Amino acid sequence: MPGTRISSALLYLLLSILGIATAQLSWKLVALDNAYAPQLSIANISGGRQNSPADSRNALNTISVNHLFGLPLKAQVVAVKKTTASKTMQKTRLNIRLTGLLNGDPSVAVIVYKGVQGAYLVGEYIVDSKALNVQLKSIQHSYVIINNNGAPERLSLPKSNTRTLAQKGFIAKPTSPKNSAVTFIQVDLNSANIKAIIGPNPRQTISKNPLSLSKFLRISPSIEQGQLRGYIISAGADERLLQSVKIRPGDIVTHLDGKAVAGLTLPGVYQSLNNNNRFKVTVNRSGTIITMDIKL
Repeated sequence: MPGTRISSALLYLLLSILGIATAQLSWKLVALDNAYAPQLSIANISGGRQNSPADSRNALNTISVNHLFGLPLKAQVVAVKKTTASKTMQKTRLNIRLTGLLNGDPSVAVIVYKGVQGAYLVGEYIVDSKALNVQLKSIQHSYVIINNNGAPERLSLPKSNTRTLAQKGFIAKPTSPKNSAVTFIQVDLNSANIKAIIGPNPRQTISKNPLSLSKFLRISPSIEQGQLRGYIISAGADERLLQSVKIRPGDIVTHLDGKAVAGLTLPGVYQSLNNNNRFKVTVNRSGTIITMDIKL
């Protein structure tokens, strides 16, 4: 019957379309070279004769040419934002110094400008005046990137070598024979003399406001053969805290509760301080390993 032939032709047409769409995922049909190529329509397909494969191909070509199923989507061009490589980035010539980094979430950079030391988060302004705007753009492993009036520049930590540290007074004096055997130190942060220095609640100060300790000590990474091996401690403007807890400038903190500090994160350190009443710090002092038992 004519109705049956129409249904068969339409079914064949739809199956052909789905097969091609699934295999190629786009319309890439090529018209057959034919001197006599009639414009087919549904009326042509529904004739009284059995459809041939050529008729079906011509019908598909008609659908493709007239875009009955819409135009194929064009690939979108996404602009890639180019950033200046940090190794080739210009070193800043501003009179500022990077003296310490505290990597974590968020990370903190300790920067000295005009003799005044401050702790800065990413996005904060180190200098914000009409003539000069210096903003902390990002914090890396051993350097930071700043925007100097909109231009990116690199500000690095001092190189971790003996000569540089000696010039800055970070090297610990050689231990005397009397003190060379001391490898274990106990420190009670709740003692009266410690509270008189950092406040009545040392735990809260350390866990909630660690930046307030920057006036007592500075921390900078100790890099050896491209690897972080610990953090060098140097004295701040007020040396009373270091003297009270028997830490010397040049000491390198390598472990916290037996875990290498190179693999620790700031949130992990905070959690450890909040959950424990005491912790152990391993310090490398001119080749001598010292364990400090610190009570909160």
